[in-house]
Amino acid sequence: YPQCLKEIDTPPLVLYIRGELTPEDSLSISIVGSRDAKDYGRKVSYRLSYQLAQHGLAVVSGLAKGIDTSAHRGALEAGGRTIAVMGSGLSFIYPAANSDLAEKITESGALISEFPMDVKPKPKNFPRRNRIISGLTLGTVVVEASNRSGALITARLAGEQGREVFAVPGEIFSELSTGTHQLINNGAKLINTVDDLLNELPPYALNRIQSDVPTSSIPSVETESSQAPPIEKSDPKPLATQPSSEVQQPIQSVPPPGLTPDERTIFDAIEVPSSHIDTIVRTTQLPISLVSSTLLMLELKGIIQQLPGKQFH
Repeated sequence: YPQCLKEIDTPPLVLYIRGELTPEDSLSISIVGSRDAKDYGRKVSYRLSYQLAQHGLAVVSGLAKGIDTSAHRGALEAGGRTIAVMGSGLSFIYPAANSDLAEKITESGALISEFPMDVKPKPKNFPRRNRIISGLTLGTVVVEASNRSGALITARLAGEQGREVFAVPGEIFSELSTGTHQLINNGAKLINTVDDLLNELPPYALNRIQSDVPTSSIPSVETESSQAPPIEKSDPKPLATQPSSEVQQPIQSVPPPGLTPDERTIFDAIEVPSSHIDTIVRTTQLPISLVSSTLLMLELKGIIQQLPGKQFH
C-alpha cells in the first residue's frame, strides 16, 4: 500500500491492482486534462510524459481518452512506468477503446482501483478516484481543461494534499484553456518545459532522478517544434489558499431537478453565502466521506463551487 496515500484525507481502505506498484513509483507526477483534447494538448501531454519517464519518474493518470491516453502512451514509449487509476473495478476497462493500452500498462506499471472487481464505471466514481490520482504523486499537471473540467477537481485536491500543482498555458481563444489559465491565476505553477517542473520538486526527489537527459520545449500551439518565449517565474501562493480576485456567485440558487436524495440533502445544507464542510457534516449528520464525495459530484456538475478553506456555496 503506497505510503503517500496514507497521508491524504479519506485514503482508500483497499487497492485492487493489476500489474505491480514498486517503491520507485513514489517518484511520480500525474498528468490530467480534457477528454476532448485538441492536437496541441495531446502533443504536450505525450511529450511531457515521455520526458518525465526519461528522467525516471512514473506518470499517473486516469486512462480516459484525450490527455490521459497521451500521458500513458508517452511514458510507455519512453520505456518508463505509468499507473492508471480507474473509476471502475478492474474487470471493466473504460473506455473500452483503451483495452490494449491498459494491457500494456500492466506490463510496465499498474492499473489500480479502490472499487471491487465487478463495479461498472459510473459518473460518481470518477471524482472520487481523483483524490488517488493526486495523492499518489509529487504533483499534478493540468493540460487543457475547461473551467468545468473534472481535472480542476484533481488539481484542487492536489493543493489540499500539499502536492505541487502545475498548469500548461494554452490558446487564449480556446475554451480548453479557461481552466488551466484559471489555475495559473490562482497560483498554479506555469510550465513551458519539463525543467520548469523538475525544478519545483523537493530536494530528495531531485537527488534520485536522472538529470543528464536532453530535454526540449513543450510544443507551442502553432507547431510541435516551436518554443514559447521564457516567462519570468514568481513565487505563487499555494493553490488551496490563494484567494480569487473575483467575488464568485453560486452557480445555482435553487436545487436543479434530478438530484439524488443525498445530493439534495447536502445542497440544502449549504447556507448563504457559504458553508464549511464540517458544518455541512454536522447539519446533515452524514459521514464525512459521503459528504466529501457528494460535494465533488455537485461541483463537477456545476451546481456548487468551492471557495478557499473548504467553504462551499
